Amino acid sequence: MLDPVTMSALLGAIGLSFWDRAGVPLAFLGGLVALGAEWAPALYLGCALSGLLGDALAYEVGARLLRRPPAPSAFAELRAASAGGLAARVLEWARFVDAAPRRWLLASRAFPAINQLVPLAVGARGLASRGEALAACALGNALWFGAWWAAYGAFGALTLGWGGPARVALGAGAAVAVGWGLSRAGRAARGG
Repeated sequence: MLDPVTMSALLGAIGLSFWDRAGVPLAFLGGLVALGAEWAPALYLGCALSGLLGDALAYEVGARLLRRPPAPSAFAELRAASAGGLAARVLEWARFVDAAPRRWLLASRAFPAINQLVPLAVGARGLASRGEALAACALGNALWFGAWWAAYGAFGALTLGWGGPARVALGAGAAVAVGWGLSRAGRAARGG
């Protein structure tokens, strides 16, 4: 039997993975830190499945709400206005998935700004069947969470013999490196 704190941390990490579209699986990594390595297999499986459910929901929203015309109802005008506007934006922003939709579904987790848009666009544009989309998303989630699990394990093994200050310094150095990289990417995108 799990104690309530462990159960809350486990279910919280898994539940947040449904919505966690930041590129870096923060809920999964937070769960690993909070629960420890012995919970890694359960977190991996739960978070990968939860992420897959989020991708499947996005695909279905695209396929069912954005691709089809609104059904007549009392709220038809409201639905048409909101879904029509969203559909136009999704279809306009997501033209890049047209060339290789399954590859984008597989690799979209690495791109924080667009990873939630890809399954939505693939569903809205009808670029892959439900089975193809789910297979690509399942493989993508398995690989993505697996890569972060391996990275977490490598980082833990690297710092195992070090004390707290060395770990803090290494983490701060990584944060500075990521911040520097993001600022350079932002400047390049602005043309500066």
